Amino acid sequence: MKKIIVLLILSFVSSFAFSQKKKVVEKKQETPVYPEIIFTHMKHDFGNINERAGKVYHYFEFTNTGKVPLKVENVITGCGCTSTEWPINEIPPGGKGTIKASFEPLGRQGPFDKDLVLETNAMPRARVLRITGYVIPNKNDVGEIYKYQYGNIAVNTNTLTFNKVLDSQYDSSYISLFNIGTKTFQIYKIEAPNNIIIKKNVSSMVPYSDMTLYVSFYPKTPIEYGPVRQEIKLVTNDDTLKVKKFYINAEVVQDFSKLTKKQLKRAPKIVLETTDLDFGDVNFQQSPEKEITIENKGKSDLIIRRIVRSCNCITPTIDKMTIRKGGKAKLKLKWDLTNMAGQDEKTFRIISNDPNNSDLELKVRINVVP
Repeated sequence: MKKIIVLLILSFVSSFAFSQKKKVVEKKQETPVYPEIIFTHMKHDFGNINERAGKVYHYFEFTNTGKVPLKVENVITGCGCTSTEWPINEIPPGGKGTIKASFEPLGRQGPFDKDLVLETNAMPRARVLRITGYVIPNKNDVGEIYKYQYGNIAVNTNTLTFNKVLDSQYDSSYISLFNIGTKTFQIYKIEAPNNIIIKKNVSSMVPYSDMTLYVSFYPKTPIEYGPVRQEIKLVTNDDTLKVKKFYINAEVVQDFSKLTKKQLKRAPKIVLETTDLDFGDVNFQQSPEKEITIENKGKSDLIIRRIVRSCNCITPTIDKMTIRKGGKAKLKLKWDLTNMAGQDEKTFRIISNDPNNSDLELKVRINVVP
């Protein structure tokens, strides 16, 4: 009887151990398999580039050393001066591909150091490629480059323009100064908003030498979407004009690139009652008003980021800046006809968090009669 009991116990232990071993094997088989991406190099130095030489290019070569197909999903650049191209089709195991990186040197004098963030279905998902170099200014004709004069200093521009800066990124450019005076020029202080970073390549300028201010623009916090204008002041030792002012014009847009397919399906959707509003014939002594409906036909809250008007003669007011799913808001437009006569047309921009229509234009017309 004891032998039978011992045999039963041994049989149970053996069966349990086999079951556990089988589970471990099955669990190992369920481990996902990822492709593997290997680059021949992940950094490229362009060296010295002439500012007016046009775009420069470099190809980053890679191999899929994994056992499943590799898919390049996106390559994110942090500056409008860089762009990329990548394979659309999947790269099979053992296959090769390239990431084409380009850099525009015009208006980017001095050193540059840019990251390109590659997103794939490999692990880790993100890889960082890097391009560096130095842009040499073209100074064959000083008068052609330095078109504006601030006292004893000539500059290449008094306004920097940054088009479509994503709220998650930044853009950069430069201001060149040339000392046309007879004494060494110094900048005592640079006054700029916190979101604008400025660096000098030299501390001072002797007569008939130059200086470069490298300007990086980041969307300010809280983010103001749409057109932004900011001011930079240089406090200097130039007795003819101690304070020199420069301006930044930028267009800040929301970055929707990281939204998943599920998030895009549940995104808000802005719908206007009309995008072409006619006030008709109006007597110049009146103060006409019109009202239109804004509706959210999406599946999440619609946020009106900003209403940008092209003229101060029209005052827009909206009863709510956040419109719930299926909800509506009223946009009222009041037109001031002071010093106006005849036909006129203005535009409005409604900036929202609708990823498919984030910048919607509304036209308004009127005919002012005696």
